[in-house]
Amino acid sequence: MMNIEQQILQFNKLHTHYKEKLPKEDWTEKFKENLKIDFTYYSNQLEGNNINYGDTISFLKTGLINTNLPASIKDLKDLENHQNLLNEIFLTYSNITLEEKTIKALHGKLMKDPVQWAGKDGLPINDALNIIGDYRIDEVYGTREFGTLKEYVSHFEISKKMEALLTQHNHNINLLNVANINTHPLYVLAQFHQSFVNDIHPFKNGNGRMVRLLTNIELMKLNYPPLLIKNKENYVDAIIECEKTNTLFPMLKIFIADLTENMTSQLEQTKC
Repeated sequence: MMNIEQQILQFNKLHTHYKEKLPKEDWTEKFKENLKIDFTYYSNQLEGNNINYGDTISFLKTGLINTNLPASIKDLKDLENHQNLLNEIFLTYSNITLEEKTIKALHGKLMKDPVQWAGKDGLPINDALNIIGDYRIDEVYGTREFGTLKEYVSHFEISKKMEALLTQHNHNINLLNVANINTHPLYVLAQFHQSFVNDIHPFKNGNGRMVRLLTNIELMKLNYPPLLIKNKENYVDAIIECEKTNTLFPMLKIFIADLTENMTSQLEQTKC
């Protein structure tokens, strides 16, 4: 089994080949549309969306679903708003810098319908209007093994922590070097991902989808294709393992594996 340094070297070779054969300038509208649909489907599936892949394609293209299976308004709005935001992002990502006001604005578009908040920790739908596109105003907790609680940053400290995270992240982005694991784009983005979703958890709802959107904005700016994380169990396990071991390698391995799969599949589909 290859160690992490060997995995990075192999990944860099594949990415170089990918950029030569499938540069972003050559992405057709159909290719980009498929990327957006896949990202919308898999990112929402990780959050428990019950609409299957075929119906997701149908709904996003026609506004209709093909099966008689019940589809909640919440699930449909989650897909619709994610896809609409992606349409905007694909046109503007090269000019997006990760700043607090930008992230809040993106969250406001992603989670703009109160129905998307239904049942969230007993939050009345009308109360969601106060925190759409803004940081949470109470304490939130995750769950860990044997029912233990994971406490995220206090809501009083979110703005300070986010400012520090974004300052550090944007500094790291300016020092990227694929030859060094600690300055590799995937390592820097794994660091951002872990801090955002597992330490700060800035929003009451939508943190997972937001961090994956932000990660993919940065990836595309750096000439990588979007990350499509498909296996929820492996993904959540990696987040928790990073926390336990105080390293980023578990998430870095997820990023390497999934981007490798995505690039290989796209090269095969386009016969490159």
